[in-house]
Amino acid sequence: MAFAILIVGSPRLSSYGFLCTLTDDEYDEVLVDDEPDNDDGTEEPKVDDGVEEPIVGMTFSSEEEVRSYYMRYAKQKGFEVRRRNSRQSKDGWVRWFTLVCARQGTTKSQASNILKPRQTERVGCKARINAVLNEDGGYTLSSVILDHTHYCSPGKARHFRCFKKVDARVAKRLEINDEAGIRTSKTFQSVIVEAGDMRICHLGKRNVKTILRKHDNFVSELEALKL
Repeated sequence: MAFAILIVGSPRLSSYGFLCTLTDDEYDEVLVDDEPDNDDGTEEPKVDDGVEEPIVGMTFSSEEEVRSYYMRYAKQKGFEVRRRNSRQSKDGWVRWFTLVCARQGTTKSQASNILKPRQTERVGCKARINAVLNEDGGYTLSSVILDHTHYCSPGKARHFRCFKKVDARVAKRLEINDEAGIRTSKTFQSVIVEAGDMRICHLGKRNVKTILRKHDNFVSELEALKL
């Protein structure tokens, strides 16, 4: 069995599907999705194993490059990431920051159904990386902890919220279909057809519904302003 790992600074979907970083407080209610939106019993696609493990001394050109690398590593190993701490200088430079396993800490999520409890989100996992600003303006890993206190699931990583990416083009089409009265199920099926395979489609039904709900709320607020 592989061990699961979660890290600080995990991205999430914005209103239109772009990735953005979750803060420590915002991540409290993000749960590992043990029940995929679409589990048809087929074999999970193979996970890329070409991302090397982080080690002290690795250098990156920017903060975003560190995050991108760690997210790819996390997806390969089967865990989520979030940002834990950072320190900014007076001139605006981020002097150091920490990305940790999203299951760091001890906060438990609130299960609404006691007969079907959800997996505890935070279990005191210590996995993390620390990156410090170097003299070249890039970032160097100053400390790395790889060990985790929970199981990882590389095959289910695509179901984790931080990896469900939706580009602006797809989000716009969902909104147009919604305005045209096309059912959510039909719209979702069209996305799968375009992807070519349900197993490589990172968009779940809940993502579709969330995008459409936010779009409807935006339209309602816009109409209210016109009155």
